[in-house]
Amino acid sequence: RCEKKIAANKKHWGDDGAVVAHHGYLSHFEESFSQEAKDYIKEHCMGKMDLIVASSVLNFVPKEHLDATMKALASLLKPNGMLFHTDWPKDDEKAPDGFTTESAKEMYSMGNLEYKSSTVITRNMFETEAKVFVGVAIKK
Repeated sequence: RCEKKIAANKKHWGDDGAVVAHHGYLSHFEESFSQEAKDYIKEHCMGKMDLIVASSVLNFVPKEHLDATMKALASLLKPNGMLFHTDWPKDDEKAPDGFTTESAKEMYSMGNLEYKSSTVITRNMFETEAKVFVGVAIKK
């Protein structure tokens, strides 16, 4: 279970180890995490992140959990901290639930995050061109 991994899921980069990344699951935070894990996250993570990268994950959050997920992500960010989000863009055939600028703005607002920008880029992935939605929001 993820609560046992939170402390272990910490990586340091840079010559002085100043860059630290934490990763873990936040859905059902209050109900499913041990008190030790909640205390660790609250002490070491809440309001302390400059950047959160959500790469191809937010589209898979069930709609009924999206509001809580966005609030949890926002709670991790420092003021002016940034959420960088990549996912599938809306495509009626391939990704009918993909993201548009409007759906990203709506999602970001659930966490009281301010929309900054979005675009769709084309990347060469495994010798196939793929479109990728890229969105950026900051904590107000």
